[in-house]
Amino acid sequence: MFIVQSYLGRGRLKQGEKYLRLLKSGFWKNLYTQRAQIIYADTLYKSKKRRGEAMRIYKKVLFDTKDLETASHAAMRIASGYLDLLEPEKAEKYIDKVIKGNPGFIKTHSVESFAIAKRFAEQEHYKTALKIVANIAVKEKKQAEEILKEKAYWLESEGEKEAAIAAYNRYLKTFRNGRFTDFARKHLDGLMLTQDDENLSQKLQFAETLLKRYSDREIVKRALEEKVKILYKMGRYRDILSLEKQLKREGLEAWIGKSAKRLLQQSLENGACDDAVKLSETYQLQLEARYDEAMFRCDLKSGKYEEAKRLIDKHIGSEDLHEKLKWLYHAVHYYQKRDENKKVILTGNDVLKLAHNLGTKKYDDVLYDIVDAYYNLREYDDMMLRYVKDIEKRFPDDIRNIDLFMKVVRYARKRKDDLMAINYAKKVIELQKKANVKVYSPDIEILYAHMLRKVGKYREALQVVLDLLTYKLTDVQKAEVLYLAGELSLKLGKKDAAKEFYTKCGVIVKESAWQKLCAENLQILSD
Repeated sequence: MFIVQSYLGRGRLKQGEKYLRLLKSGFWKNLYTQRAQIIYADTLYKSKKRRGEAMRIYKKVLFDTKDLETASHAAMRIASGYLDLLEPEKAEKYIDKVIKGNPGFIKTHSVESFAIAKRFAEQEHYKTALKIVANIAVKEKKQAEEILKEKAYWLESEGEKEAAIAAYNRYLKTFRNGRFTDFARKHLDGLMLTQDDENLSQKLQFAETLLKRYSDREIVKRALEEKVKILYKMGRYRDILSLEKQLKREGLEAWIGKSAKRLLQQSLENGACDDAVKLSETYQLQLEARYDEAMFRCDLKSGKYEEAKRLIDKHIGSEDLHEKLKWLYHAVHYYQKRDENKKVILTGNDVLKLAHNLGTKKYDDVLYDIVDAYYNLREYDDMMLRYVKDIEKRFPDDIRNIDLFMKVVRYARKRKDDLMAINYAKKVIELQKKANVKVYSPDIEILYAHMLRKVGKYREALQVVLDLLTYKLTDVQKAEVLYLAGELSLKLGKKDAAKEFYTKCGVIVKESAWQKLCAENLQILSD
């Protein structure tokens, strides 16, 4: 072995090969022959053209030898070769053979082992690098310092935050004025910044401390980004937007759009339309299509008609008929907001036709918008009544019918159709009772009583009036109701009851037209 080493060391390759062949022919399994093979392969490896041959020799020695030390030398060289080929996965297999089969080799060859560990780390195979240094026994302080610093950094790179923090702290405690003190302290602060801590307020405070402590751009950027991440996690999107200048300076402007977008989404979800419209305009945000409806409603509410129309136009031509239908429905409300009543009617009818074709009743309430449009136009009254009838069939007990029926009452009175007015006034009263509301009470009941009296339905009118006396009325309303009660009682031949009602009426409100009528009638009855 030593003769081969001597020849090869003096560059006499052919003589070395000749002597090696002699050794192999008679002593292949001899330990020294195998070590001579490794020395020979080391020489070949220096030539890029013969590296493949060298790797084959290392592997043959590894699998033929029974000597752990020789096998470890061969395995380390094979691992190094694969690292040169940028194949760390293959290299790792051979390092594992050494660690498992002969861990003492790593301890006694610390310089070689640390060098190969650093090469694994360079190729981002930090776990393997850490496995190697875990088996290194270092006596020399300078190497120990570098190993501890690298170990901490590799743990950090591997995502082992707690272990990395412990390693950096150990370094700073062991080497107070070491070569890598600034490196360790900066990385430790960075790790503490990103540590999984449920106390977000403390993390935020620490990030702000680092921003004040360091001028180094890298740590400032990390601290600022971590601060923004914490604020984002806390839902403090407005605070992030207040950092717009700093974020742009550090190349973190993506957080501006991200936070503005989330704030816009929240505003839309909460119906905060003023905020939503302002954010949309300021940051020129584009949300997912699922937010288009909410954005449309806010644009409409805020008078941003161009933006609302743009959203309608975006969807109304959709090949998806259900999508088209939905936005036709929204278009009705757009035209309604702009008092374009004829377009409300036309588009509303398009909604009804398409909904019928698609077999859905989801948008049938567009009928209410059509009726409103006809009512506002003061034209086509018969058409309006046709849609009212349709609504009564489709939405018999809908609370919206209270307003609808009141429109019909007003319309009927305008054209002096007493029976229609009576019919729909009664419907208003009945529906209010079902819904337990009194939106138009007591005025609608008083009107209903007057209309019944007008057509000679005195008994029904009196019952309505008597019910009204249980309502909370103003003095003037009570006087009017008592006058009606007296008059209707007379019509039904109940003179004593009439006197009683007129008498009560006289003490309710003085100097009232109804009080005067009550007094006059009471005088007539008393004569």
